[in-house]
Amino acid sequence: MKKGFVVLALAVLIAAPLFAEGATESKFPTKSISIVCQANPGGSSDLNCRTIAPGMEEILGVPVTVENRPGAGGGIGISYAAAAPADGYVIGHLPVDVAQIKPAGNADVTPEDFRVLARVSTHPAAIIVKADSPIKTTEDFIAYAKSNPGKVSVGNSGTGAVWHLAACQFEQAADITLNHIPFEGAAPSITALMGGHIDAICASAAEVRAQIQSGDLRIVCVLSAERFGLFPDVPTAKEAGYDINVLCWLGFGVPAGTPDDVYNTILDAMRTSYQSEAYQNMLAANGYTPAWLEGEEFQKYAMEEFEIYNELIPRVLGY
Repeated sequence: MKKGFVVLALAVLIAAPLFAEGATESKFPTKSISIVCQANPGGSSDLNCRTIAPGMEEILGVPVTVENRPGAGGGIGISYAAAAPADGYVIGHLPVDVAQIKPAGNADVTPEDFRVLARVSTHPAAIIVKADSPIKTTEDFIAYAKSNPGKVSVGNSGTGAVWHLAACQFEQAADITLNHIPFEGAAPSITALMGGHIDAICASAAEVRAQIQSGDLRIVCVLSAERFGLFPDVPTAKEAGYDINVLCWLGFGVPAGTPDDVYNTILDAMRTSYQSEAYQNMLAANGYTPAWLEGEEFQKYAMEEFEIYNELIPRVLGY
C-alpha cells in the first residue's frame, strides 16, 4: 500500500506542472487576433481599426492585425466577422453599416449576430467636389443637378452604405436626380474624384481632410444638423433649407456567443486603447466626435439604428 501510495504521489507531482502549463496556454489570448475591416485601406474605418489595434496589442501581449475585406456596402467583411468562431480571435469592425446591410439587401446580418463591444466615434456626411469645380455652394450643386438630371455622378462607399443613403436623402430633399456610383469604400471614391472620373462624392468630411488641406478638393456642404468642427466655415445643407442629418458611427464587436471571460478581456483592452493619447489624438486630428458606448447600451443603440434603417432604406432606395 505504501509503495502504491508513493507511486501515485509521484505521478501527481509530475503531472501538476503539466496541468499548470496547459492552464496557462489556454488562457486567452494565446495567438494573433484579427480585426476585420469591412472597407478598403485609406478610409475612416481602416484608420479606426489601425489606430486602436496597437494599444490592444500592447495590453493583450499578442499581435493584433487588421484584415481588409471590402465589398457589398460592408456586407462581405461584416458577414465574415459574424460567421467567425466565437473565440475572440476575430473582431469585427462595426460601423453604421451593420445596421444597414440587411435592409439594403447586401447581407443577411444584423447587430444581433454580434456581441458588440463598443461604439467609439461619430462623424457627418458631406458633399465634396474637386477644388476647380464651378460648384461652390449647396445652391450651385442643386441648380447644376436640376439642369442635368441624372447626369451628375456622385460616388459613394457602396450601394446601401451610409454615404449612399446620405446622398439619396439629399437627392430627395432637394428634388433632384443623381447618378450614384458605388465604390468598395470611401477611399476609392475619393481617388476617382481626384482623377476627374466623377463629379462629386458623398463621404465623411473627415475622410477628405488631407485633400481639403492640400487644396485638391472642396466641401460643398455638410449633411448634418450642425457644422463640422474640423471645417467650421463649411455650411450645412440645413442652412440652405434642406433638413438632413446623417452621421456615421464606428464600433467593434465579436461573434454572438463569445464567452464572458474572452469578451471582457477584449473589451478592457479596447477601452484602454481608446483612452490612450494616440487614439484620442487621432480622433481630434480628424474631427471625429468621441462617442464611447459599450456592452448592452451599444447593443440596444445598434438595434435601434437597425430598426430605423429597416424602415428608411426601402423608402429611400425604392425597394
